Amino acid sequence: MTDSGDNAVDPAAFAGVRLAHRSLFTSEQSEAWKQHLADYKIEPLFNQLDRPVLASTAGAAIEDRNGHIIEAFKLRSTAQKLGYERAQAEDGGWFTQYIKPFNGIGINAVIEFTGSPLPEENRAVALIEAKFVRARKGGQRSGYGTQIALKEVPSVLLSEVWNDFHQIADAGSGFAADWRSRVAY
Repeated sequence: MTDSGDNAVDPAAFAGVRLAHRSLFTSEQSEAWKQHLADYKIEPLFNQLDRPVLASTAGAAIEDRNGHIIEAFKLRSTAQKLGYERAQAEDGGWFTQYIKPFNGIGINAVIEFTGSPLPEENRAVALIEAKFVRARKGGQRSGYGTQIALKEVPSVLLSEVWNDFHQIADAGSGFAADWRSRVAY
């Protein structure tokens, strides 16, 4: 085992081992690790060093894609590819969330949108926000519960969900200033 400078490391000397991620490094450290992995022809299982990092942890939700329009079926397929599941239908047979549970830390990532009826129709919907809630007892997959301030969310999780939210928005047609009049909710 080696570090990014190709110096030998002894795992027994560490209290723990963490996954290398861009949110944990400076730009220089990230570039050194990318070069180190390339030198040894190691292909990461996922893009852990290149995705952008959310710079601000202010607030309770990620709202920078609020009003971005996407077709409901495109939202569903993109969210599912990223590991999100449709939330339970609410009154009137509508659902308004996709949820990605992180059971090991008791947090659910929630992507909220204007909603879709069941059975689903391929209609225009708008993204609202991405947020984090404490998982209910028993690891229940729900978008409801105690919301977690962004500054309290682990940095790797925060950046990955922020990137997921952007990737979902990028699958749509972009921001529409008149989004409230273009979608049903």
